[in-house]
Amino acid sequence: MIKKYPIVSAPLKIFEIFKKDDFDLKETFKNLIGCEYLYFFNSATTSLFLILEVLKEFSDKKEVIVPAYSASSIIYAIKKANLIPKLCDISVEDFNFEINDFLNSVSSKTLCVVLVYLFGVTTERILTLKNSSLNIYFIEDCAQALGSKINEKFVGANFDFSIFSFNKGKNTPTYNGGAVGFNSKDFALAIDKKIVKQNLKTKNEFISLIEIIFLYFCVNPYIYGFFYPLISKLKEKTYSKDFKIEGYDKIKLKLFFYFVKNLEDLSKRRYLNGKYILDNLKDYQNIILPKISNNSKPAFNRFPIIFKELKTLDKIKKALENNGFETSRMYQKPLHWVFDLGYKKDDFKCANFLAEHILTIPVHPLLKEKDLFKMVEVIKKNL
Repeated sequence: MIKKYPIVSAPLKIFEIFKKDDFDLKETFKNLIGCEYLYFFNSATTSLFLILEVLKEFSDKKEVIVPAYSASSIIYAIKKANLIPKLCDISVEDFNFEINDFLNSVSSKTLCVVLVYLFGVTTERILTLKNSSLNIYFIEDCAQALGSKINEKFVGANFDFSIFSFNKGKNTPTYNGGAVGFNSKDFALAIDKKIVKQNLKTKNEFISLIEIIFLYFCVNPYIYGFFYPLISKLKEKTYSKDFKIEGYDKIKLKLFFYFVKNLEDLSKRRYLNGKYILDNLKDYQNIILPKISNNSKPAFNRFPIIFKELKTLDKIKKALENNGFETSRMYQKPLHWVFDLGYKKDDFKCANFLAEHILTIPVHPLLKEKDLFKMVEVIKKNL
């Protein structure tokens, strides 16, 4: 079958990059998200690294708490900043910290914590940490969740800092890119100094144009399906141990501005597509679906399904792929299996379970109701 829907995608309006430079991206983003200060870089990893570099100037603490089930790039950013990663188990229900385990992980050495909204899933329970007496910084990792809402408000300004990703696998893809947002003038002055010191370069705009054109054609399921054997080999299987620290070029800023202007509509479609899957599979006992609270509206980057039996996971993965729907296992090893961080392999029970039992399926805005119906029917048939 040539036709194939990618696991993540978004409608690209390539003509946006040829428009005149009359847009005010930072003001538009500020009005939507609530971040007074916004800095763009070449990746979310760079964004996190620079935040950590700034925080070191305000504190001599060294430990950074992160979920045990998350992207390896977080650990690389922490290590590059010469800080110490400390892991915490997560909830199977919403993929964020298990609160009690998190509270037990906080110590006098804790500098900050990275709250990761995996797959775009948000939870209002995490906001209980906002008014805690913990003397630490909070970083809201919205790399997979730009457009998600808690209490009808976009995530990204609930805590001290937020990071965003515009990589080709994210909700607002411009091939690569990232940003950091916050509301403190003191931190803005500090990060300004870091940027000057780093002397950030940006990618050649011709190369950026080629990357965007490539991305534009890949959102078409027929083109994606035809070139899938090649594209699948080009996809990142592992994260680089080091990363470039660069700026974000103007061509991609224009494309990102298009996504920001249409964030409300695109995010709503992601949420409704995910809710369709949730509503149609909620009665099956051999799978675990994300628990979405009434005050949360995830802009699903992809939809996670946890299978109690691995043979069922493998069966459905193959069936969906055969019907033209790309799937993803995401992180097949928790972070304490990837890095030697002083933990045992059987630590972090939930993270271990998720790494082995989770499968994600597409719910992006390019899918039509008939596509969602077909996916659901394929899954039901094989459960």
